[in-house]
Amino acid sequence: MWSAVFALSRNEAAAAVEALQPVGVTPPLSQLDLVVLGRAYLAQGSLDRAIGAWSKAEAWPELIRAADQADNDRQWQSALLLVSAAKAAAPRDVVSSEARAWRGLGEPEAALRIVSQALATWPNAPEATIWLLYQGDALSDLRRWNEAWGVYEQVSTSRDPGMAYWGFLGMGLTSYRSGNGFAAAAAPIAHAISLFPNYRAGYTVMAELLRSEHRADEAVTWDRRAAAASSTDVSPAASAPN
Repeated sequence: MWSAVFALSRNEAAAAVEALQPVGVTPPLSQLDLVVLGRAYLAQGSLDRAIGAWSKAEAWPELIRAADQADNDRQWQSALLLVSAAKAAAPRDVVSSEARAWRGLGEPEAALRIVSQALATWPNAPEATIWLLYQGDALSDLRRWNEAWGVYEQVSTSRDPGMAYWGFLGMGLTSYRSGNGFAAAAAPIAHAISLFPNYRAGYTVMAELLRSEHRADEAVTWDRRAAAASSTDVSPAASAPN
């Protein structure tokens, strides 16, 4: 097995597979062997084989991590295949990956259904706040602005200031899109910026709203602030623009 691990560390996926499954030989593989084999298959681009190896090993964390990475890479269909393989054994652990994938595929109704069911089933789960953020984003995609605002308001009360930040930004955007005007929208966005002045997203959102108000000169000032921000932050629920 260790020769396969070393081969993978050198980005030599084919050598890793050969180390575990020599041509013409079918050696018995341990659970750890199957985990490494799955990683090697994935590195080769053979998702089906990777899923097969990890499923045989009951290596659900491997499937979940791979689904998360597929989401990050915007490989939505691959993420859903990985989620499907792990869902029966770890239904709570795949909620976020599945919701992101469906939203990335332009199916906010499916994403909304998934997180709403999860919140009803596990209301006190540690992941509940991020599920709310997904819920707000899906409602925004569906232009259900008032409902989305209410969900983002819940996120804004999170004890985690990083999550609260995205809640306040969501409140500002949905307030503006529901027709409440710039002043009502700008207040929660300004509060988000005060929480994390080094985050870029707040400045970018403020510039976007100013342009919608045909206040281009002021928007440029916020663009400059965004460019100067040290963090190219991305919402933990990000998969597609609202």
